[in-house]
Amino acid sequence: MRHGESVTGRADVVVRAMSYPYRIPSRSFLQVGEETLSLPADWSPRNRRGVLAVGSNAAPEVLIRKGVAEAGDVPAIRAQLHGFDVVYSAHISGYGAVPAALQVSPGTAVMTHVLYLDEQQLRRMAGTEPNYDLVLLHDITCELETGEPLSEVAAYLSKHGCLRVDNLPVALADIDANGRKFPSLTEAEVLERVRSMLAPAVRLERFIEESAADIEIALARTRSLAARSIPFAGRSWEALEA
Repeated sequence: MRHGESVTGRADVVVRAMSYPYRIPSRSFLQVGEETLSLPADWSPRNRRGVLAVGSNAAPEVLIRKGVAEAGDVPAIRAQLHGFDVVYSAHISGYGAVPAALQVSPGTAVMTHVLYLDEQQLRRMAGTEPNYDLVLLHDITCELETGEPLSEVAAYLSKHGCLRVDNLPVALADIDANGRKFPSLTEAEVLERVRSMLAPAVRLERFIEESAADIEIALARTRSLAARSIPFAGRSWEALEA
């Protein structure tokens, strides 16, 4: 297990990596242990911090796998975030995938979720995010499905920058957005592009297996991707303690 992410057999490793960002509900929901329920009408944020679920963190199976749902109920509010897009990060995860990152994109409105986490859940989530920094984004426009607008929200920013392909960031094809400016690829497609850049003689399945099985290989590949990455273009944010 690496940073709360379990690595299983060879076939499962390939399927898991290529299935990123997994099944994300197209609605608000409440994750109660292993059950995904409708959000109660009387839901309230109480003493919780709103955190953008960029990429797979909005998938119930990931909230379960990371132990966040085990630590308590997780309200996940469907939201539209303006001026940003969800793109690929310039790193290889411990389970062999190329995960998501947030990037500024004027004129784009990307669909996401905002998780409302208590202190224990924030600590558990932080323990699974070694490749990201938790920050507070200021001066944003984020419209929650429940009707409330947000002008600031916490988010995880990639420490490695955004993946550069043909000199541009690449959006996650599985994440819906209006007015998307960046090209988009599926996880399988982006893994193939990364493999062709870093290990052209290696089959894709073997490339994924190597990254998941050997942390030094994953780190070396991450360093290569990060060396040519595109930095986060946001200006108004501050670092947070998890």
